[in-house]
Amino acid sequence: MSTNERNTHFQGSAQQVAYKILDLAPGALSAYSRDDQKLIAELIAQYAYDLMAHAIRHINKNAIYTEHPHFDAFMLAIVPDMTEWPPS
Repeated sequence: MSTNERNTHFQGSAQQVAYKILDLAPGALSAYSRDDQKLIAELIAQYAYDLMAHAIRHINKNAIYTEHPHFDAFMLAIVPDMTEWPPS
């Protein structure tokens, strides 16, 4: 995994989450500099990437090819919560 890929793969969705979070606090967008906003979005992008990698490690590869009627719920049920930030 390249650091660049970890920082940029989910950059678009991370920016949207950052905006949503900053919108919750009145004046937050003006209180944080553009650099701070970029750092917040980068942190969210890293987390999204790490969460996806965590989920992939726990998915039963054979189950992916089945036509289980409750496939989404089944796959979510087998992925445990990621309770710690993974080592970089």
